[in-house]
Amino acid sequence: MTKPQEKPEFPSLFPEVIVKEIPEELPPLRPILHRIVLKDPTKLIKTPVFKYPDALLCRFKEWIDKQIAAGILKRERVPGGASMFVQAKPDGRIRQLVDLRSRNQNTEADNSQIPNQQTILSAVARGKF
Repeated sequence: MTKPQEKPEFPSLFPEVIVKEIPEELPPLRPILHRIVLKDPTKLIKTPVFKYPDALLCRFKEWIDKQIAAGILKRERVPGGASMFVQAKPDGRIRQLVDLRSRNQNTEADNSQIPNQQTILSAVARGKF
């Protein structure tokens, strides 16, 4: 019979990645390494305004105010903006949603492959520290 291996305590090994609480601010800006190509950049997408239960309205407004205070969200009038809506999660929290299906139809598909974990680990293992 083999002895079970001890599992590493990842949160203590990587405290900057695995946090106990969700941060209330955005991470530092980094160079953008991706782009979204639009089929028609002049096309304005109009999304419907969704209804949600009045019981969730108070919590949704609190969440929005918290995100605005943290600088994550800001209120602006933009052409082709998408409205947010909310659903209740089974544990009582709320799930914030945006329906971007029509906007996604206006984007060029990016069919580049995403490397698998083994490829990434092999590349990192050859690195010099």
